[in-house]
Amino acid sequence: MRSEELGETLLPKRLALPIFASDPLSSVAYATQEILLVLTVGGTAFLYLTPWVAACVVALMVITAVTPTNITMAVIPIAAMVVAAFFDFGRWKVRHWNRLLRTEQAPAIRGAAHRARIINRFGAVTTALVLVIVLLTKFTQGAWLAVVAALLLRLMMRGIRRHYDAVAAELAVDDLHAESVRPSKVHGIVLVAKLHKPTLRALGYAQAFRPDTLEALSVAVEKDAVDALKEQWAAFDVRVPLKVLDSPYREITKPVVGYVREYRRANPQEAVAVFIPEYVVGHWWEHLLHNQSALWLKSRLLFTPGVMVISVPWQLSSAPKADHPVRRAPGAVRRGEPAANVDNLPRTGG
Repeated sequence: MRSEELGETLLPKRLALPIFASDPLSSVAYATQEILLVLTVGGTAFLYLTPWVAACVVALMVITAVTPTNITMAVIPIAAMVVAAFFDFGRWKVRHWNRLLRTEQAPAIRGAAHRARIINRFGAVTTALVLVIVLLTKFTQGAWLAVVAALLLRLMMRGIRRHYDAVAAELAVDDLHAESVRPSKVHGIVLVAKLHKPTLRALGYAQAFRPDTLEALSVAVEKDAVDALKEQWAAFDVRVPLKVLDSPYREITKPVVGYVREYRRANPQEAVAVFIPEYVVGHWWEHLLHNQSALWLKSRLLFTPGVMVISVPWQLSSAPKADHPVRRAPGAVRRGEPAANVDNLPRTGG
């Protein structure tokens, strides 16, 4: 029988079987490719919601395809843990959409939430099925690590949740009047290493805060430096009293912290505000050269109740947004022109 005559002809079973048997055979042969195609098309919606999930799945497929069998077997625990994480993520998303649907009234948002919940439910069920199959078939080959990791992750998350709940309970306001009592006085302390621009800025900021009492505090690490500081303090007529602490072992942090804590014990109703001048630098290696003493002092003082630590920044020239000094162009003083910032002046040479 010719091929052109088959379109309008009813064939008996003995003829139809050998003719059409090739089609189901070919479908069986290429079933894997067809299934992958269907899964790829069906996963596009999930890819739209969580692209990183799809990227992880693709990465695992590539690793499984290009690596030898022994390495593939080593990847099984990782794959099991990833599938468990995806399952937990899908379950969490379903709970998220359920909470949203209980309170949301807008029809458009509710419709989008319903569609997203269906997609996440499908993903959760699929990953749960894959997880069960992997655990049943590969448990002794490393899939048990997924169970251990899931339990540890669960315990860690519950511990974090309990910590946040405990902190929230600790910070909750029970008595507004009792919690909003102001300190009787505020005592300001400005830490001074030498009398330079950052120190003067810190003194000015401290005076602008208008504490009830204010003093400058320095540590006598070197006797010559302390004598020079006292002479400068008197020469510039700084209107803030200067107190110098002895430090026979050339230590800075311990004398300052001890002085502040002793003041707090003697005056428990007062608050102490400590002003610390700090340099703002622009290069990573400059952090190793500056502010080390300030960091140690802040880390110790922050654990002292009733003490507030205030950083007063001074931008060095290397800082990205430093306050650059101003200069005058030649003849500007004679012409009465104002000073211009160095960034706005034309560059000459180089």
